[in-house]
Amino acid sequence: MSKVFKWLFVFLAAYSGISANQILQGNNQDIDKDLRIVFYGQVFEKQYEKEFKVAVKIWLQEIVNNIDNSYKTFNVAVSSFQELKELYDNNKLDMIVMLSKDYLDVIKSIPIKPYYIALSNNEAVHRYVLIGKKSKGNSNQIDYSKSKIAIPENNWGGLGKYWLEYLFKQKKIRYKFYQENEENLIKDENQAILSVFFNNSDYCVARKSTLELMSELNPQLKKSLIVLEESEPLLHSSFNFSDKTPQYKINILNRIVNDETQRARLNQIMSLFKHEKLVPFKEEYLNGIKKIYNSYLLKEK
Repeated sequence: MSKVFKWLFVFLAAYSGISANQILQGNNQDIDKDLRIVFYGQVFEKQYEKEFKVAVKIWLQEIVNNIDNSYKTFNVAVSSFQELKELYDNNKLDMIVMLSKDYLDVIKSIPIKPYYIALSNNEAVHRYVLIGKKSKGNSNQIDYSKSKIAIPENNWGGLGKYWLEYLFKQKKIRYKFYQENEENLIKDENQAILSVFFNNSDYCVARKSTLELMSELNPQLKKSLIVLEESEPLLHSSFNFSDKTPQYKINILNRIVNDETQRARLNQIMSLFKHEKLVPFKEEYLNGIKKIYNSYLLKEK
């Protein structure tokens, strides 16, 4: 093969997302064109999990078809580490979507690397706050052990609960946190904040940005409520590739994220998770959750 043709093939390979060696060796027909996207743990909101899975499957395949219709997407939701490990061992794991605290668990056994995170309320990382009525006084004067603290049951609430457990442990505050069927489990952040405003709960946990947005819409909230405690910036979740994911698949998925013509459809998928869009991951996004994980969550295992 002449040098001119050889470099032409290399150029075409780079453009299409297929490795140069595969083209030069004539192995195109053997390329694995199944894109396997795994949702690990509680990334879906429980009450809408079935609907989310169907919508993601349909919309994601449509986006992929617009990029390269020779690829087929497969979405798998797994809840246990053993299931995830089996997928990895059998090369059935391309992109993995997971909560940040789960990522810190998984990387101890499965080599994965974050590529993207999703913005929500136009933020990459989120400060959680413990909210109460101004009439309650400051945090040091409060006996939380006898209080009702509203915690959202959606996936935002999960991270807020981990932070609050960590905070109370640091401050040596005794509090019996909810089980899934207990009364202080609230549907979402908005309802949690309103439950404090209307005196149905003593306190609640929510993202600071959510409180600020709601206070803009209803100035009475700002007059009545106060932030008692505030977390460091915490990363909610990440979109990761394993070390076994071929570069040509990463290139295809990168094109899905970065192709402006597909962005509107991709953002529809993001909205299911209460996110706006995907942006590149930065290592510092993990600093806050690492601190909690290393000092508290790890000790619980």
